[in-house]
Amino acid sequence: MNKKSADISLFILVFGALNLTFLFYEITFFWGNHDWDWVKGTTQVLQLNTGLFEGRYAKFILNVVLFGGQILPLLNTITAFAFLAVGQVLLVNYWGLKSSSSRILTALIPALSPFILGWLFFPINILGNFSAVALVAGGLILTEKTDVWHKIAAVICFITALGVYPSVMEMLLLCWAARQILLPPTQTKQMFSSLMVIIAALIAFKLILLGLNQAGLVYMGHYNMQTASLSDMFSRLPQTITLMFSQMFVTLPFLPFSLKGAGGLLVVLAFYLSARNLKTLLLWSIMLGATVLSTFLTAVPEETAYMPRVNFYGLNYLYAAAIAILLKQKKLYRNLGLVLGILYLLTSVKHGNIHQYKVRF
Repeated sequence: MNKKSADISLFILVFGALNLTFLFYEITFFWGNHDWDWVKGTTQVLQLNTGLFEGRYAKFILNVVLFGGQILPLLNTITAFAFLAVGQVLLVNYWGLKSSSSRILTALIPALSPFILGWLFFPINILGNFSAVALVAGGLILTEKTDVWHKIAAVICFITALGVYPSVMEMLLLCWAARQILLPPTQTKQMFSSLMVIIAALIAFKLILLGLNQAGLVYMGHYNMQTASLSDMFSRLPQTITLMFSQMFVTLPFLPFSLKGAGGLLVVLAFYLSARNLKTLLLWSIMLGATVLSTFLTAVPEETAYMPRVNFYGLNYLYAAAIAILLKQKKLYRNLGLVLGILYLLTSVKHGNIHQYKVRF
């Protein structure tokens, strides 16, 4: 099977699995805390500037372009799932995964995780937030190109994704670091070249927020806009490091210890097998640190610590990176990783889908 056919097949598999796993949600369309008026489209219709007050300048672009600013039951979710499936296909290509088992498990694990329920509870957000996955993965692929235009395009992808939801920076840094472990660059400058594109995008994002603030378009009192001072960041380093590890086993709704334990086992085993030198230890530090970056930077850390919507971009993709690393090992550990990955996936589906029925009825 050629690459194009393999990508199409993987997209169909992920897209179908998403719709099947979360079918109950799709056909019942459960409501979040502020969705009804947006769905009716009578008193409120989403505009391009609807998310500006909290600095999310790109949050509703697709809602406006595709559906005129209205949230359409079923169609809204199906379209969001399609963008998420595209993002998963782009990610496995960015990580250079070749075997079918590795591509399938790595694509399905973050897509079918119960972390996704943190977003599915807010129908007005999912189109932008799931498309951000595709923007991040696609942008990362562009960073590997040598010409400047591809790198500029990558920056545009990143600042658009950050303008949807700033916590995508966790996925951005985590997936970049994982790539360096999975496909070690032949030259150090190649690794730093792609990293500089990411840093440029983060700086550009901060400048955009400052510009919006100067124009009086954002509300700096909102917790999303409050950044911790340097002194606060240094003082909370011990708590942040503790959070980096405690998030591996702290349970959440739809995320019981059985699932957190399975995911943690994937991470520990992948770390043990791959962190064999200073370079990979540093890359693992970046991956682990990325999963708590939102909490570290915000002035109101209790708003983001252990939040499933934030974990969707961080811890969720750490599990994906772990399974990708395990499935590139020698036969014994590859087979062990395959078993653990399937176990994690089945547990995810159980608690993300079947458990819903128990809660709802």
